[in-house]
Amino acid sequence: MSAGERDMRARILSATWAVAISLLLGAEPRATGAPQQPQRFTSNVNILPVDVRVVDRNGQPILGLLPADFTVSINRHDRRVVSADLVQYSAATSPPPLVNIAPPALRTPGQIPDDSRVFVLAVDNSSFSAGGIRPAMLAARRFIDNLRPNDMVGLYVYPFERPTLALTHDHRAVQDALARQIGRREDLHGTYHLRPSEIIEITAGDKDALRQVVEAECDADDVGCARIIEAEASMAAAYYESEASQRLYGLGMLIQDLGQLPGRKTVVIISGGLLT
Repeated sequence: MSAGERDMRARILSATWAVAISLLLGAEPRATGAPQQPQRFTSNVNILPVDVRVVDRNGQPILGLLPADFTVSINRHDRRVVSADLVQYSAATSPPPLVNIAPPALRTPGQIPDDSRVFVLAVDNSSFSAGGIRPAMLAARRFIDNLRPNDMVGLYVYPFERPTLALTHDHRAVQDALARQIGRREDLHGTYHLRPSEIIEITAGDKDALRQVVEAECDADDVGCARIIEAEASMAAAYYESEASQRLYGLGMLIQDLGQLPGRKTVVIISGGLLT
């Protein structure tokens, strides 16, 4: 690889190939006249764009690809690739900020500029404990460090906080907001401290799972222990189901509202897990 090629790859932050494939849609043969005339077939050709990311083993984008370099199949049928266009973003560099002095936002107009990518960090704070959320928020702040200054970023915290989203170029402000997040997970403590997997299996009617919990938790002469465990599992399942519905609803509101914004948006979901 020449020095020029290495410099080019060093400037590439993201590269996506927009591949267009043709779809030939056929119809049933249709007679168009006298029997001696040949049958005619109607067809239609649609062009379907597909975005793909092509990188080498080191994660670097591969440039200079042609349509013949792509193979696309749908339902195990090969489709013809008619074009391949490279969509790339060059890395924008900026001087490091002074210590303890936040750099001013590049700009935050009332609309999304054409040269801005949009990233939304969706934080499911009800899935993190008070102490467990800090590493996740630190990782999210580092993620923002790798964005370009002209990229817009927003923080969306759900499900129990007011559902607001402010897209901004002020990356430092979003990082500061991440540092202030508090984990709001409330674990359900029952008599037998059932694990989530046991709750799921018992409420699904798995007798073997119930028997294993009974053998581990109940005295041999306690004939009503199994029924209490089943009742506790049912209560816990209802609690977690209600919580999951609230979290999914909060995330759904974000996705629905983002549909009103033009262009591409990237949603990064930061969650400690969802019990379903």
